[in-house]
Order: sequence, then C-alpha cells, then structure tokens
Amino acid sequence: MPFDYARPDERTFTIPLVRIAARGEKPRLLLTNPGGPGISGVGDLRSNREYFAGFTDTHAVVSFDPRGVGGSEPALSCLDDQQRQAIFNQPSVPTTEPQMTRAAELAAGIGDACERRFADALAHVGTADVARDMDEIRKVLGFERIDYLGYSYGTFLGAVYADTFPGHFDRVVLDSVMDPKLDYAGVRHGQARGMQHSVTAFAEDCLRQPQCALTGNPDQAVRQISAIIADLDREPYVGSDGRTLSGARMLALVESSQYFPTSGWPSLRDTLDHAVSGDWPAVLEAAHSPDLMVNPADSQYLSVVCIDFQDDRDPQSPRTFAPVWAAESPVSGGNRAWSLQPCETWPAGPVREPGPVQVDGAGQVLILSTTGDPATPLSWAQSLHDQIEGSTLLVVPAEGHIASAQSGCAEDALTAFLRRGELPPGPVYTCPANS
Repeated sequence: MPFDYARPDERTFTIPLVRIAARGEKPRLLLTNPGGPGISGVGDLRSNREYFAGFTDTHAVVSFDPRGVGGSEPALSCLDDQQRQAIFNQPSVPTTEPQMTRAAELAAGIGDACERRFADALAHVGTADVARDMDEIRKVLGFERIDYLGYSYGTFLGAVYADTFPGHFDRVVLDSVMDPKLDYAGVRHGQARGMQHSVTAFAEDCLRQPQCALTGNPDQAVRQISAIIADLDREPYVGSDGRTLSGARMLALVESSQYFPTSGWPSLRDTLDHAVSGDWPAVLEAAHSPDLMVNPADSQYLSVVCIDFQDDRDPQSPRTFAPVWAAESPVSGGNRAWSLQPCETWPAGPVREPGPVQVDGAGQVLILSTTGDPATPLSWAQSLHDQIEGSTLLVVPAEGHIASAQSGCAEDALTAFLRRGELPPGPVYTCPANS
C-alpha cells in the first residue's frame, strides 16, 4: 500500500492478509477488524477461525493487519521494556509536582521514541489511510462491494470507510461503536464515566456473591477498590523478581476486568480477595498478565488516536481535566484525564477533524451496543445511529464490551443480517434481558 496516497509511486507499507475461503458459489466478501487500534486482524481471525468459518457458506472472510500494526511493515512498536515498565510503574494519578512532571516526561517519551524510529510514517497510519487500504484490498480480491464486521475501534474504521466509499458497502455490522464526532478528550471522558458505572455494577454483583472481599453498600465497596489503588499509589509493592505492582497497574487490572464480565468479574473478585488478605504476590501476577485490555504504553494505539482524534494540542489539559473528571468518576476519571498527555505532545500533527460521518448511498447498517459498556458507551452508538440515516440500533441490556459477546440475541441478529440480510424490527430494537 502507498505510504502516502498523494505520492503512490514512492514508499509503501506491506499489509498482511488472512482469508478463510468461501464454501459456496458466488460468495460475498466479509472484511473484519477486531478493534484497538493496534490489534492484529490476522491474529484475531486465526484465533477465532471456528467462529468466522460459520460465515463461509455465504462469504469469503478476510482480515488484515492495519498499517503500522502487527505483521505490517513497518509496525510501529516504539518502546523498549524499560520505557514500558516506567510508564506502568507510575501512580494511577500524579498528584505532586514531581509526579506530574515525570508523567509528562514519560508521555512525551512515547512520541519521541516513535519519531526517532519511524519519522514520517507517523503521519500515515490514520484511519483514513487504513480505509483506503481496505478499498485496495476489495479491488485486489475482485469484489464490487464488501460486507463488513467491525468491533470497537473497528466500528470507527467501518464508519470512515462508509463515509469515504459509500457505494462500496453492502451489509455493515458495527459492534460497540466509537463516535466520530468526539475528540480525544471526549473519548476519554466518556470512558471514565463508563468505567465508573461498570465498576459500580461489579461491586453490586460482588456483594451478592457468597465470597466477596468487599463490604458495605455498593458505593462503599467501590471506595474500597479505590483505596487499594491509592495505597499502591503511595507505596507500590515490589515482588521478589523485581516486578512492581503500582497504582497504575492495579487500576489497569480493575478496568481490564470490566470488558468481559463473565470471565473478568470472577477473576477480579479473586484478585481483590488476595489484595485484602495481603497476598500481594498473587495480585502482582494478575496485574502483569499480558491479556490486560488497558495499556498506557501502547504506541500502536496512540499512533492512531493522537492523529485521528486529537485536533487541539494543549499540554496543560490533563492538569485541568483531572480534578473535574475525578470528582465525577472517582475510579478512573483522573487517570483518564492524564492519559491524554501523550497526544498533547505527539510529534505528528492531526490528520482529521472530529465530526459526523456522511454515508448516503451506503448499504444497510446494523449498530450493536450494551447498556453498560465500559469502553464505548451506549450514547456513542445512539449518536452514530443518528448520523447514519436508515441504520438499525440493537441494544443489549447488559454490562460489558462487545454486545454480540454478551448476548445470544445480539449474536443471532448479527448472524442473520450478514448471512441473509435480515434486520431486527424497527429503527431501535432492545433485546430481552439475559438473552
């Protein structure tokens, strides 16, 4: 793919593809993206081959690593282990002047490292370029139109593709959507509120379980979680192997546990039980899991959001937002405000101004959301539904990220739509609870 579509004959990115071939005649093309940004589409399709093979009676299923990600060349992995550990080993929220200065230095160091290693590539990994790559993939594979299944950030990619190439879409599923109208501060602010709601729902559930280390009412239980994080902010635990359990890493574990409650909530209950009983080696091990969903040192994620969503650079904004967001959302508000810092000094300028998508002429669009999504709140799905005339919004009354992973009703609707073009009734359809 051209490094710069304005100079298509110069440098290139190499984009790996993976395909599960169709079994039927005259198949449709189903392109997928698992989200992130920064998640390998190739790895996701391979890991979930059995699931995606279920579409091959009607589709050839194809995924890819977006430029800058995974097996693409180049791939924007910017930090060494020492830098990543330093970022994770901070307090969850810097409160003193030395801590704030250190947080700003570490945040700026991410962009500096990426600029040293990848220079002009940083300006060409935005979603608009990935959407153009998607259309080149469509051409190479010989299809006039694509069906598309995008999750989380993959919904934003799908929306940008529909905005750019509305005549090339047919059936589109956007599960747990990002709102193209938001800037990065709006994204992080919404996620802080979503996390506060989700952790409260976790606490309510925990208190109903026979074994729960939390006590009192749900608000008191949430404060106990915040107190564990605050204690580690003041005095991190260092294991015998030298690994550190900081407040930032403990918060990342708590937040990561909210994405998929069926597995995440029992695991978090167990971890909190170890924390309350003082079994810190067990907590340390859980907090260093490679499967954490929240990673403040993710340069591939930042390389996209900092040019797609951050249109105004103000290094002082984290200091301004942190106390306000923390008052609204005590668990995550201050941390999410400070997570803006890397983008405030990112070396590549913005390539997109946040705003609504225009997708007149696109095919049918099915939007999915849970009512309690910690990462992509329902209000974002409602906003995108309003932006895309004729779209269908399916709402799942449940906690957790990725609606089709939380509800058989949502998964059945997704499958019926992609395979047969059948949509739920009405512009907005709410699944039965616990279905």
